[in-house]
Amino acid sequence: MHRYFATKEDMVIGPFETNGPRVSDELIKRPADEPIMQSLHGAYAAMITRGPHRSRDRAAMRLLASTPSLRARNTEKHMVWAELLTPIVAERLEGSDSPLRASVLVQTSLSAFQLALMAWADDVQERTILELIDVAFGDFEAGRN
Repeated sequence: MHRYFATKEDMVIGPFETNGPRVSDELIKRPADEPIMQSLHGAYAAMITRGPHRSRDRAAMRLLASTPSLRARNTEKHMVWAELLTPIVAERLEGSDSPLRASVLVQTSLSAFQLALMAWADDVQERTILELIDVAFGDFEAGRN
């Protein structure tokens, strides 16, 4: 196992690490005047459509959800993603405190994205990841509480 991966956590999380720059690139492509959560939703969805979604991906998500060291490593990965996404979002915000507001929006979107992936792993209706990402972001985009 350690021949190809530095740690067992990298074996599960590592393949997804390269998605941070992909999400960032997709976010940059989004219209600058688009609502921020809609742009983040679109960036995650575009990144997801690039990869296959196999049964082993579901198993990896279940493992991630049930293993504290994997959850911790996944949080580290999301912090790296946040460092990429937050400046892009901050540039699109008007008004004061844009770095803080951007950070809140990005962290909220990362949580919604992660929860959609975990819901997909256990979804008995076998909806697609994109369908569950739409559900996770739906209330934000509709302005509902």
